[in-house]
Amino acid sequence: MATYLHFAPALALAAAIGPQRIGWRLALAGAVCGVLPDADVLVPLLGLDSLDGTYGHRGFTHSLGFALLMGALGACLAGRRALRPLGLVALYLALCTASHPVLDGLVDSGFCNAWLWPLDGTRHCLAWRP
Repeated sequence: MATYLHFAPALALAAAIGPQRIGWRLALAGAVCGVLPDADVLVPLLGLDSLDGTYGHRGFTHSLGFALLMGALGACLAGRRALRPLGLVALYLALCTASHPVLDGLVDSGFCNAWLWPLDGTRHCLAWRP
């Protein structure tokens, strides 16, 4: 899936929850979290890992562990200044980040996702793809 389209689930989720509960700043952070996993394409370009390695494309950034990490990090950054409960911030950002590997899993590109990183670095594909 094209990287620039991964912001859409974050905005759809914000609209479903309600703009008053999410707010534009959190919705923007969710959109960034939705696109962020594709930053892993820079790792092979920098020579730090191969394209299909653990840190290569669709590696650790396309895992549920990374999504949870982004949710926790976002809640920590919001801290005391948060206008929303930190649990909502963490859950929203984690779901926005996790939407990226789910959508990528539906695309047959030859790369599977490391869904269970850091527990398991094995790449797994979804059984059904449209």
